[in-house]
Amino acid sequence: MKRAALALFLFCLARAARADAGAASGLTGPVDALVAARPRVTLRLGSVGQDVGDLVLPDFAGLLSCDDRLAGYLSDDGDHYYEALSAIIEETIRAKFGGDSGVLFAIVDSSGEDEVVHISVAVEYSRIALVPVYLETSGRELTVSFAIPCSLEFSALLSIRVDSATVLEQDAGRGCSASVDHFTVKLASLESDSPRTADVVYGNNPLTASVAECSLDAQCGWDLSGGREEAPGEDGEESEAGKTWLTYDDIARGDYEWRSYAFGAFRFALRAGTEGENGDQESPDREDDDSLEVLYETDEVSGDGSAGARVTVVDGGDSLSLSVAARGLRKDRD
Repeated sequence: MKRAALALFLFCLARAARADAGAASGLTGPVDALVAARPRVTLRLGSVGQDVGDLVLPDFAGLLSCDDRLAGYLSDDGDHYYEALSAIIEETIRAKFGGDSGVLFAIVDSSGEDEVVHISVAVEYSRIALVPVYLETSGRELTVSFAIPCSLEFSALLSIRVDSATVLEQDAGRGCSASVDHFTVKLASLESDSPRTADVVYGNNPLTASVAECSLDAQCGWDLSGGREEAPGEDGEESEAGKTWLTYDDIARGDYEWRSYAFGAFRFALRAGTEGENGDQESPDREDDDSLEVLYETDEVSGDGSAGARVTVVDGGDSLSLSVAARGLRKDRD
């Protein structure tokens, strides 16, 4: 591993050498920069959107940044082992997620063959998230707010490849490359035996409604294009199916494109005004024989707007369809 260790060491030193310039350098810096460049995917449940990435981590910056520790290890005299490199990267990822109440699996596999170093990083993370819902109609006749307990699953698989010969003898930027095989977030509402309520304002009358029905199923992700499908330094030989490799030169020049996607469905039914089988409580502002039902359903769970979305209000025996307003983007994380 001597030449491979030297190549890795030189990459790690490059981070410190260019830190003052704010450049994405070193072994892990370009991969962090690549992840940070993903476009925002907005989960919109009603009028207000939520950045899906923020539900996983408030900031992905530094997810893999551990060049200082790697350089320290590689500069020591004696033998160096791939297992130790893997352990340093794993510890960095775990520290990034911190003491969160979720469940984290971070598996890093490092290996070498013919002076080519392969580092594979797999992250699986899950937790219970309270996803906020806020809906407001365009004419402000109705506002609804409540939270949905959801299972959140984050999955990512990234790879780094270092061709020691190219790094040491020719071009370091071309000798190191990265790939993002997948980067996804899934959200699914959880069933609950406990009664749930929503705050409703209809016709300037505040009400407490029961959440009679609520369902959310959404999947979001990012795909990477650009670079090349054959592993750098192996002309004509195809890499793993579907894998796109970007050299660190590609990343520095921005010669790549992230494509995001999101699909799913969301619906809810709220009831207020009469005692029902779900424990609806009577509202002092409504007649005994009067009830209110709010119904919303959509298969558009992403985007910066909610053009065309409508909510149905059943007030007693009268049904009214109202246009849903699009507001801002929620920034905080529960």
